Amino acid sequence: MFILQDFYLPGENVGGPVWTIANMVERIGDRFDFLIAALDRDFMSDTPYPSIQRNAWNRVGKASVFYASQLSSRNIVRLIRKSAPDILYLNSFFWRSTVKTLILRRLRRIPDIPVVLAPHGEFSVGALGIKARKKRAYIAFARVLNLCRDVTWHASTAREEKEIKDTVGHGCCVHIAPELSPLSLPDNANTSRKAEKVSGQLRLVFLSRITPKKNLRHALDMLRPVQAEIVLDIFGPIEDRAYWNECLQTISRHPHRAAIRYGGLLPHEKVLETLSQYHLFLLPTLGENFGYAILEALTAGCPVMISDRTPWRNLAAKRAGWDLPLDAPESWKAALRQAAAMDHATHASYSNAAQDLAREWVRSPDLERQSVELFQRARETWNPNARGSAGTEPNR
Repeated sequence: MFILQDFYLPGENVGGPVWTIANMVERIGDRFDFLIAALDRDFMSDTPYPSIQRNAWNRVGKASVFYASQLSSRNIVRLIRKSAPDILYLNSFFWRSTVKTLILRRLRRIPDIPVVLAPHGEFSVGALGIKARKKRAYIAFARVLNLCRDVTWHASTAREEKEIKDTVGHGCCVHIAPELSPLSLPDNANTSRKAEKVSGQLRLVFLSRITPKKNLRHALDMLRPVQAEIVLDIFGPIEDRAYWNECLQTISRHPHRAAIRYGGLLPHEKVLETLSQYHLFLLPTLGENFGYAILEALTAGCPVMISDRTPWRNLAAKRAGWDLPLDAPESWKAALRQAAAMDHATHASYSNAAQDLAREWVRSPDLERQSVELFQRARETWNPNARGSAGTEPNR
């Protein structure tokens, strides 16, 4: 299986897309031979990784990874032809490498093999609303040129399946396979590291890329009326500088401005230890097909307060946090006041429930089976002679 994506390990800045593939390789790498082509540097970096051999194949875990100085059309054609894979997996709809590959496929520059395409939340209403004109234009372009002919779409949830069909056509072939988590929880996800909780105090953390989709400004606005001793630490790469400047302006006028801090990038090996030092993880995202940072917060025993646009639902009933509508600001403010008022014993019960939920997800016996079925279905439904529109389901 050949996976093409712009960024891979040891890169961390792009977040979920890297861990999506890394966990897939870890969990089903004994059943598939994974070949991955990625850039030789991290997202938002001009410096190649020092630990890899550039423009060559490297063994990384259970996969072979080609770190290219550039993913040009010529390189993509050469790598796919020489690898002769039986399945091509594209990890994004809008990434440049995917756009190039779909066009090359349409021009028959690469072998006509089964293609699995995972938009990973890119078709949610919130995600499509960012740079909407440009995205809608490309979607229309892809439909006119039939770029997604005979593609199997990978959805993580039933909700994402609907988003895909609403975007590319209701006749398209979609298979649901939840995102794969790591095989096990790290050893340092233990209760002894959890933050002490005093009623009237609230230590909050935002850990994500700083971009409109992650909706940091919403979190800042919801904190304004909360009467408590608040700390909010923000970690993550500044992907959208203009949006970050808007956030800085909001912070400059914020009643809790003295306690709102930006901590820069957080190395992945320090994520769990860091998250365990906070009382609440904030992510009012406009849409996630999974949300690896959410799983990491739960793993660290940090209850989460997130939007209702992720697969993590009914959190209040599970006492692991809250999933709230973005158009209900009073619900956010009430939940924040509830979290601030918690004493240590009450917060500890939420913290333990958060870790229980993380363990439940990791131990789910269906995760690997559904991923294997995804690729089996791609082979079974693939029809190299199909020439229907982008929204036409392939012949069986």
